[in-house]
Amino acid sequence: MASRYRTENVTLKHSAFSPSISGLIHRKVSVGVGNDAVLFAGISLVFGIALRHLLKGTRVPYTAALLVLGIAMGSLEYGTNHGLGKVGDGIRMWVNIDPDLFVSCFSPCSSF
Repeated sequence: MASRYRTENVTLKHSAFSPSISGLIHRKVSVGVGNDAVLFAGISLVFGIALRHLLKGTRVPYTAALLVLGIAMGSLEYGTNHGLGKVGDGIRMWVNIDPDLFVSCFSPCSSF
């Protein structure tokens, strides 16, 4: 099984906070493939449908419950050392999406 992270060497010539910093640093970069982003989108849809059915007879707002579920998933991936595996890689890929692409893809859907 391949490692979820790869180490990358970065040469830092200057920094906005401290121009005197230079040298070689190491950082861990998440490795993911496009399938992980699709997997996360599919699992999110399934969670949304399940949450809608669970909250059908209650007075809990659906959008507030979705917000709590999203915060919980993000906290598991970013706030703990456990991570979510391939789903977590999908989360990290969606976090880095181009904002213009996101708006152009999802604005037509949200207008109806």
